[in-house]
Amino acid sequence: MTSNSSGLPDAASNRMQADVSDEPWVVPEVGTTSSESIPMEVLDAAQRAFEARGRNTLVLPVIFDSLLGERRAGASAARRLRFGDADPAVEVLVDDVDGRLRLEVVLFPPVNADVIVRHGGGVAELRADERGHGVVDEVASGPLSVSVSWPGSDVRLETAWVSL
Repeated sequence: MTSNSSGLPDAASNRMQADVSDEPWVVPEVGTTSSESIPMEVLDAAQRAFEARGRNTLVLPVIFDSLLGERRAGASAARRLRFGDADPAVEVLVDDVDGRLRLEVVLFPPVNADVIVRHGGGVAELRADERGHGVVDEVASGPLSVSVSWPGSDVRLETAWVSL
């Protein structure tokens, strides 16, 4: 695997875009919209979020959500989310275990990394193992975003926000 000057794999230096296909669970790209149709408080919140993001932050879009579409991806009741369509990418598996939401984070390519999970009940910090796996045993429903500090890189990965 080759990397660029930021320390990320070469594929990460390209802008990540959703893969448009005929599969119903793939999230399509959103078309343009007029700012007049968006409430001012939403525009203000978006502007503050954009300004709060670090210069070296790469935001990974949702490219797969197992809850979308008519067909489900597998027989499991767990929800599967994929952020980013190349290396680097983050996959999140959300499962209900005895009435609590359990989160498994998988990094691509697999690597030890510091991971921060922001969720409806607060923030959880973990260290992904050498296989790129990490687990948070209990997260609250509501908004969710994952942030990853990639070893040897000054770039921080952040996933788009989703709702659990």
